[in-house]
Amino acid sequence: MRIADSIELIKEFPAHNSVEFDGKAHWNMYKTKNIIVNAKASMLYCQKHWGSLSIKTTFKGSEYYETGNTKYLVSENNYLILNQDTEYSSFIDSDADVESFTIHFSPDFINEFISGLTTKSGLFFNQGFEKNDFPEFIEKTYQHDNLVTPILLKIRKLSDDLELNKDQIDELLSNLLQNMLQLNANVKTEVNRIDALRESVKLELYKRLNYAKEYIDSCYDQNISLEKISTVICMNSEYFIRQFKKYFKITPIQYLIKKRMEAAKIIISTSDISISEVCQQVGYSDLTSFGKLFRKYYHISPDGFKKLNARA
Repeated sequence: MRIADSIELIKEFPAHNSVEFDGKAHWNMYKTKNIIVNAKASMLYCQKHWGSLSIKTTFKGSEYYETGNTKYLVSENNYLILNQDTEYSSFIDSDADVESFTIHFSPDFINEFISGLTTKSGLFFNQGFEKNDFPEFIEKTYQHDNLVTPILLKIRKLSDDLELNKDQIDELLSNLLQNMLQLNANVKTEVNRIDALRESVKLELYKRLNYAKEYIDSCYDQNISLEKISTVICMNSEYFIRQFKKYFKITPIQYLIKKRMEAAKIIISTSDISISEVCQQVGYSDLTSFGKLFRKYYHISPDGFKKLNARA
């Protein structure tokens, strides 16, 4: 069987909570086929399971993924890469349909991709990998870019007629893997910004700082604290604050406030709910404190912004 014949399109999420759902058979399919998930859903929970190498985004709304203590928020603005053998759960916490899109690479496809590479390409040589040794990706969300995103868009469009476009999609999947490797190489430049002597320490610190950022991104609307974030990423609070500020040029609390204010601005702009409800939705219980912070960021009160937006 050619790998191009081993592509499956999922247009509807299975009912994971149904007694008829055969989880073992479902997830085993991901071990033998490339799976494209292009489906809409609301209020959906997918239990923890084995995962193939995958890249995930949405074209409308938000979806959450959890691996161990790490939580990721995936939206129209970013994509998430998870490695093969990572176990994770996911959920959609929205009454409105979320347009979810994921590409799963089967182990067989990855092996065929590797065997097709030669040292002449310099791809593995330049990144310090031996042939037949596929690298582990940094598991994090990435902002949409010109390297990966255009291929995701093409595959999504072609998957509307999968049978007709299998060969073209197969080629695009190879291109996507190659560009993901280039992305992984680019991350090394970011890792080198970490102030540490040993490479292994740099990489571990880079991962933990990004885990902290991912946690804030996905939980900013909850009652989270420095102590909670430090516990999640297993770092001393004072050391965590210093390293986070050194790398991101902003303290964790400042970043949390920034995320909340950005979210509040969007909610006020796109809904008719009261300012007190907005306050609660972005993680504040004190309306006065929320108002002061909003004015500090945008030089206008939340009520003033709401009225201004209503007239626009």
